[in-house]
This record gives sequence, structure tokens and C-alpha cells, in this order.
Amino acid sequence: MRAVTCVCFFASLLGLAPLHASADEPTTRAPREPRHALSHDAAITLRPEAALRPLALRAARVLATRTGVAVDVGEPPPEALIEAIPNGHVAIAMSIDAASPGVVRVVLAGREATFFDGQLRIGERRGSAEARALAIAVESLRDAALTTELPSTPPATAAGAVVRVRRQVRLRSDGFPWSRYGADRLPFAKPTIYLRALLGLSTARSTFLIGPGTGLGLCISRHCVVIEGDLPLIPEERANDRYRVRYRFLNFSARFQFRPFQFGAFTPGLSFGFVTRIGTASLVGTDRSQTVTNMGLRATFEAALRIDRRFEVVIEAGVDLALSRAQFINRAGDVLVLEDRWTPWAITGLRLRP
Repeated sequence: MRAVTCVCFFASLLGLAPLHASADEPTTRAPREPRHALSHDAAITLRPEAALRPLALRAARVLATRTGVAVDVGEPPPEALIEAIPNGHVAIAMSIDAASPGVVRVVLAGREATFFDGQLRIGERRGSAEARALAIAVESLRDAALTTELPSTPPATAAGAVVRVRRQVRLRSDGFPWSRYGADRLPFAKPTIYLRALLGLSTARSTFLIGPGTGLGLCISRHCVVIEGDLPLIPEERANDRYRVRYRFLNFSARFQFRPFQFGAFTPGLSFGFVTRIGTASLVGTDRSQTVTNMGLRATFEAALRIDRRFEVVIEAGVDLALSRAQFINRAGDVLVLEDRWTPWAITGLRLRP
């Protein structure tokens, strides 16, 4: 026993084994886990005002699929202060700013009086695209809350009142038809498609240009870039002293439509671009034919009248300037010009509104 005591005594002197732990010796503590404004498994409760409740119900299903957490739709937020909501609740209300019609405020409440808010524009239709836009907006706020670390002790004023921490979140569009608004508004493109009836006339031409046409384009706001095609049904004939040529062609154009003003249901506009014609010129009375083309410029004025939420009737008048005119070249080397330098025309049609 005495030998064991000696061994322990000398071991303690050499630092191999402490005889006892000092009460003043600091103990090792595990690092503190960071606290965020929202936990990853926290349920989300959408609090839309009454007019936005149907949209919020559709957005809740999309949001639950994207986030994997429980999403519920509750009662409207407080009217006086929509931020007066519990942790994990999202207030959804139309903006009261008269300068921003159609803008919706989305406010997510986090822990310890933290708030994350953003804005988005909701269109009149409020269908699946708008519901997805709202879901992505809430998801953006949630992502910001999940990555915002809270201080170890909540900040407080001298009077002991908790200071609210507010963070403005820049919402991501994720490629869908909505965007943030303000000085750095991000525009987005919408498709347009239309059918029309062509009525053309030239000062030097004895036949009309009559036939169907169609167009397809992309629009930002009311301005569009379109590709169009027209098929005149009545062939043209040109003749000189020796022979006569029948000319059939297709019109193709690419142009920019500029519509800066809107007066209720009426929208005027201007456009300019390029036009080309590809056709066949046949020598009447023979089987001889040639493929001919021309290139030119097109300028128009249009007036559109909205008849439905999605459609508008368009009346358009324009003129084509031929830069390189189509020609028929006979075997003898004779040249017959098939195009006029100037071709005025008019159309009427039905267009899907951008």
C-alpha cells in the first residue's frame, strides 16, 4: 500500500496524473449552435387578406411541394399593422401606395421580432402562374430567414423594449412572370400570337393583295418584336409588249412594334422592320418559271381595341419600300420588274394581348 502511494505521488510530480481537479480550472464547453431567424422544420402559415385568399390557397400547395414543410392558410393579417403576426406566419396584403397599383406586400415574421419583407406584382388573371410567383416569393423570404443568424442576446433599448430587426429581401423571379418593382424593376417577356386578313393595294398595280396572315412574337410591357407571314391569294400579272408574267409570292417580315401609350381599351402604336417576298414568276402560256425574291423596309401605324381580357382587334395600315425588287429575266435577256417601289397596304386581325 505504501508503495502504491509513492508511485502516485511521484507520477503527480512528473505531470503524468493529477491528484485532483482544481475547482478554478476552466471546463471545456461545446461551441454554441448558431440561432437563425427561422428553423428549417418550422411550419409556414400564410395570412392573406380576403381578396388574395384564393390565390394563397393555390400558392400553399406549390410552396409545400417546394419546401417540404407544412403550409397552412390562416386568417387575414391585422389591418393596422400587418407585421403583428407570430413567428413563421406570412402576411400577404395589397400595397396601399397609390403609385404602385397591383403590388402585393409579403412579410415573413421570424424569431425575436425579425421581419423579412418584399414586394411583387400580381396580374389581373391570378391563375397558376401568379400562384407560383407568390409561392416563390414566400420561399425567397424563408431562405433569407433560414440564413440570418440572430445575436446571442436580443438587442434592447435603454427602456428594455426589444428592437425589431427588419431585412428587405430582393425576391428572385426564377424565370416566372413576376418581378420586383422599383427603380431597378426587372422586366419580363410575354408571348403574343395573332391571325389577320391582308388587304394591299399599289398605285401601279391592277390587283389587290388579299389573303390570310399570322404573326408570332415576344413582348415586354406593350412593346413587341414579331415575325409575320402573309399569303396573298390572288396572283399578280405583269406584262410588256412581248410577254406576260404571272407572279405569286409569300410575305415575310420581322419588325419592332412600339406602343408607348394606352387610353383605356384603346392602344395606338407604330412599327418598323424588314420585309421580304419569296415567290414564283411564270411565263403565261408556257411551262417556264423562276424563283424570285425581293428585300425591303416596312413601316406601319396601328390601332388596337381590347375586346376581352386576352384579345384585341387590330386595324393596321402601312407601306413597304422595296430596296431590291423581284425581276423576271427572259431568255432573250429582257428584264421585267415585278415589284413596285412603294406598296401601301392595310390589315385587320385578332391578336392575343401581350
